[in-house]
Amino acid sequence: MGAFTRHTIRFGAGCALVLISTLGIPAIAEQEKGPAKPVEQKQEIPVPNREFRGVWISSVFNLDWPSEPGLPVETQKEELITILDNASDLKLNAVVLQVRTMCDALYDSPIEPWSYWLTGEMGKAPEPYYDPLAFAVKEAHARGLELHAWINPFRSMTSIKGTPVPKFHITKLFPDITQQSGHIEVLDPSDDFVRGRVMNIATDLVQRYDIDGLHLDDYFYPYPTGGAYKSSINDDKNWNKYVKEGGELNRDDWRRENINTFVRDLYRAVKRSNPACKVGISPSGIWQQNHPESIVGLSSFHQIYVDSRKWLREGWMDYMSPQLYWKIESRQSFTKLYNWWQEQNVHGRHVWPGIFASGISGPSADGRSAWEVITQIEHTRKNQFKSPATGHIHWHWDAFANNRGGLNTTITNKRYTSLALTPDSPWLAGQGAMGDDDEVEPVSGLKITRPSCKGKSMRVSWNLFANPDELRWICVQSRSGKYWKINRVMPVHSRFFELPSDKYIDEIAVRVVSKIGEVSEPATLPIKPPRPGQKGKS
Repeated sequence: MGAFTRHTIRFGAGCALVLISTLGIPAIAEQEKGPAKPVEQKQEIPVPNREFRGVWISSVFNLDWPSEPGLPVETQKEELITILDNASDLKLNAVVLQVRTMCDALYDSPIEPWSYWLTGEMGKAPEPYYDPLAFAVKEAHARGLELHAWINPFRSMTSIKGTPVPKFHITKLFPDITQQSGHIEVLDPSDDFVRGRVMNIATDLVQRYDIDGLHLDDYFYPYPTGGAYKSSINDDKNWNKYVKEGGELNRDDWRRENINTFVRDLYRAVKRSNPACKVGISPSGIWQQNHPESIVGLSSFHQIYVDSRKWLREGWMDYMSPQLYWKIESRQSFTKLYNWWQEQNVHGRHVWPGIFASGISGPSADGRSAWEVITQIEHTRKNQFKSPATGHIHWHWDAFANNRGGLNTTITNKRYTSLALTPDSPWLAGQGAMGDDDEVEPVSGLKITRPSCKGKSMRVSWNLFANPDELRWICVQSRSGKYWKINRVMPVHSRFFELPSDKYIDEIAVRVVSKIGEVSEPATLPIKPPRPGQKGKS
């Protein structure tokens, strides 16, 4: 470690501030003109732990947030802040917030009407006005949480309409492209206009909001209803047109190709609009029966025309979260399916399975305990195969909100024992996500401002010279003895961190993290006690 200077500033009531800074960097730092070099290290500082720890926050039917349609704006905000606070306390690091449930919007959309689940009246804006997604992004990032905006692509109406549907909803504007499927209404995925509209909605979201990901669920062609084996939808018009124009695919393959084209084009459109924004899809967990061997259940390939394996093998997403909502010991074994999906991951994208935390007691219970969730997480950690980092997403927030089966305590004591950064996505750098920068520049001017009064907190502060538009987090690490841990993950605009002065910490390291997860070299400082005679009175 290089030499250090020490300065004392005294202020009211006899207290003093002791400033420690790197030699040559003023204790009260002025803005410097170039990037700083990391301080020479006495020992190697470990790269921060990485794991995607997400949870779905469902808005449809008011499952998670808001708890009721039409709540006062302040109550909506309070409920969301409570969720985000608790997610942070649990050491989760990402929330997947549903913002489009049935061709509606829980954000200020120029294309679709405000959601009934938000305001209690479809098409009615919040009063007083606020933009829930902008609010959610700001509050999530303030707590070190990624926010992924989750949209349902082709459902146009649920079984509950709530209030009269406004005339500018898609089911009123274009009734010929919507049809009934069981208790819901759906858009026809074979229609070019339908697919184009969803892509317009996706690009609007990633251009106007600083979201970390765009997330699609499993509703493409609708699930079979009424005992039918296959999805039922009337797409005769577009099928006949395809045949007339010389199309050679059979009807099932043509339907699958409609969805393949949509997934491919949406991924490319998002990358043109916002290269750093991750695209994730959570398809049904079983691609085909007997893949892997002995697996049975709904075949998404045959029954709802979804070739999700192809999307992963083509690299048309940044992460896949197959909904593996079964137990380890079952006919649809979680571990067998997870391993199979990893084997399909030829491009080394992220495979972060959906875990059925809501199966622990409550309305959706299937007899599992919190230990089933704990064991499944451990399996993903030990069997990454081709994924660059481990991860998972819990279905859904209600399991944590009600601490089903003691899940909260068990998961923080046994699996989320320390903070983790979300994994990096290195392939995004090649898609223009980092501009002209080859690497993330470290912070400079790192210093500690420590009051001599007992019980006061120390302040760790720094300067930043890199382009903040390409960056997301400041990661503060600390060493106690030989052991390092993450103390805090903060928005990149943060310039200081308060640390209780009575904490036993020997060294501080600060890193910068880009929007695609690249991490800078650390800038470090030792923490040493004030010299004798420098203590003030408090």
